[in-house]
Amino acid sequence: MLQKILQDIMNNWVKASGEPFKDHPIALKFRRDFQGVIRKIVYDFDENYIVKASPGAGNWANVPWLSILDPKITKTTQDGIYPVYLFKSDGSGVYLSLNQGVTISSRELGKQRAREQAKKIKKNCLKYISGLKKWGVQEIDLKARTSLGKSYEGPNISAKYYDVNSLPDDETLKGDLEELLRIYRTIGSIDWLIGEEVEEKVFKFIETEEDILKNIESFNSKSKDHHARIGQLIYDSTYLVYDSATKRFAASKFAAFKGMDVDLYERILEGEFKSSRFDGTRTKNKIIQITGKEYEENEALFRELNEWGKNLLGDSFQIISVNKYKFCTVSSKHQEITNTHLKAALHLSKPFLLLAGISGTGKTRFVREQAKLTNPKGKLEETYCLVSVRPDWHEPSDLLGYTSRLSGKAEYIVTDVLQFIVKAWKEIIKSGIQFDGSAFKGTTEQLASIRPFWLCLDEMNLAPVEQYFADYLSILETRQWTWDGSRFSYSCDPLLKPAAFIEFFDTERFALQNNLGVHDSEELWNHFKANGISIPFNLIVAGTVNMDETTHGFSRKVIDRALSFDFGEFFPNNFDDYFKPSTQPKMLSYPLLSDAREGRAFFPNVDSQGKQSIDFLKAVNEVLSDTPFQLAYRSLNELLLSIISHEPQDDKLKLQAIWDDFLMCKVLPRIEGDLDKLAIKGEQANLLEALEKVLENQLSLIWDDEKRPDVYRETIDGKAVKIHCRSKKKIQWMLYRLEQSGFTNFWP
Repeated sequence: MLQKILQDIMNNWVKASGEPFKDHPIALKFRRDFQGVIRKIVYDFDENYIVKASPGAGNWANVPWLSILDPKITKTTQDGIYPVYLFKSDGSGVYLSLNQGVTISSRELGKQRAREQAKKIKKNCLKYISGLKKWGVQEIDLKARTSLGKSYEGPNISAKYYDVNSLPDDETLKGDLEELLRIYRTIGSIDWLIGEEVEEKVFKFIETEEDILKNIESFNSKSKDHHARIGQLIYDSTYLVYDSATKRFAASKFAAFKGMDVDLYERILEGEFKSSRFDGTRTKNKIIQITGKEYEENEALFRELNEWGKNLLGDSFQIISVNKYKFCTVSSKHQEITNTHLKAALHLSKPFLLLAGISGTGKTRFVREQAKLTNPKGKLEETYCLVSVRPDWHEPSDLLGYTSRLSGKAEYIVTDVLQFIVKAWKEIIKSGIQFDGSAFKGTTEQLASIRPFWLCLDEMNLAPVEQYFADYLSILETRQWTWDGSRFSYSCDPLLKPAAFIEFFDTERFALQNNLGVHDSEELWNHFKANGISIPFNLIVAGTVNMDETTHGFSRKVIDRALSFDFGEFFPNNFDDYFKPSTQPKMLSYPLLSDAREGRAFFPNVDSQGKQSIDFLKAVNEVLSDTPFQLAYRSLNELLLSIISHEPQDDKLKLQAIWDDFLMCKVLPRIEGDLDKLAIKGEQANLLEALEKVLENQLSLIWDDEKRPDVYRETIDGKAVKIHCRSKKKIQWMLYRLEQSGFTNFWP
């Protein structure tokens, strides 16, 4: 079948490329038939690999290709090493090539240095990867007429050539691909290939405990990540499952366990069961489960290893006991964001923010900087997604995708937002948090390693939010956290029910998995199939808002479900601080509670059981009674969640500062109207004036002067910032607008 598909593509390529591209049978054969056959072979080998095919994008490619990517090495053809089928532009033949992506390195290093690096990687691959040099040819000629087509020729490492007139049979074609995939797996990372000297120990198998120490001592890396890589080697080499019959240890990817699938073993140790701290209880349990062998300690080996590790790395190296099993740990800033770092973040009371202010104040940049703060060691795009809202958005499918049949068959169109939501779920699963039906269960220790994922909807109200964001606004209120000591359970109704893409579970499964980004997580895919895709708890949605004649207003349905920030008040632009800022926003993170009743044990001493806050809200609500602005249980719950999140302890000033910000975020944005709407029956004072009078009493400690602490900002050296009462200033501003124009609202 593979032979026939290749023949059809090559025999018809020249003719087809002179005809319209859209829906052409050869383009469809390339994407469906060819990609489908290769994907089956690849997924039988490793279902985590990514298969991508391109006969062109809108127009015919001069050199069509199909690539196979190991996500541990690269997720894009623009970088890293990957196997790829490259077709000659004249249709006379096709290469199966181990090739390199050089687009990103050319951009970062310049074309000349990128070419030199590619040559170095090619040289090291051919020198140190056994059998690669003899496997294929090192030079290829694609007969390319474009610079893009020619750019595939130089980075080729080794390739097999198939002439269209003498194609081998299916069995040979499949065998060649499987052989290249086995070679590809040994690469692991291209970091070591860039250096001048490469340790051949990476590809050796270890059979005895003496070999383990011998190979550890031979490891010598000159890279800047030396410390972290030594730690990784120690981790690999001390995961010992002892086979008493053969007197051999299985030690990660460096050893074969008798009677076991070594490829499967490597995937376990390098994949989802691997601990980021090298202690690996879950990995150990998975090894025992699959091998059926119990773990036995070798005290002499551990004593020698401990002495060696201490000499090399000092006190950062430790051998620890976990459930009576010993493992190595290496404490290093290179290896992970520490629990302390994420614990320093302020957990929001709600994961949906509205950032309102005049244009140019830095609202979008604020979201971007928050993503950097909570992910200092990773790439920005890992936890940050910027989406520009279009004026013609009117339904949830603009954000969450839809089924299209324009091509003659059904396919689910996956959006950037949906892919980002799935990425946030993958972060959760990676931490070890487990499924229990539609709920997710874990511990505070696991939460400490889960980063917030920031989705920024830029110019959010260019389109009517109540329409295109309706599903999120409804489902947001179904989030449910429950706590039992240090253990938690999280559940949420689905944004996308399984019925939305059930027709793709079988016929277009692989395409949908690839597009969603769950090709490497069968566990998560099965959860989506059974329960749909819900809101991940580490997703924070921040919408930037401008209020002018080109934008839409917000209904109370939206305002009630969001934290609304008058950006100029909370994060003011101080021109004197432009070159040398004196303050900075605090680091923000996702909520850990949905119901304040679940967090009663966390109420601070200054407001035990939240009684003072309840009395405060009752006083405010008395002014708002019999108006459209009256508050309900949701507002009370979110006020109490704010008290728990900000932890005022014994500080009465801070308690009133939290009340002040709650008014700014949740109460005052609801109030708008003319003199008639804001009039109070039987009273001369209008609603804003009456509210001002009540607040002067309720916020007496912070009402005058700059007394209250800013709970969202701090000085550059981490000290408290003192500011004026925000709600007092805002009410006076709203009263001034009402007096001048006869109408007022909260928005700047």
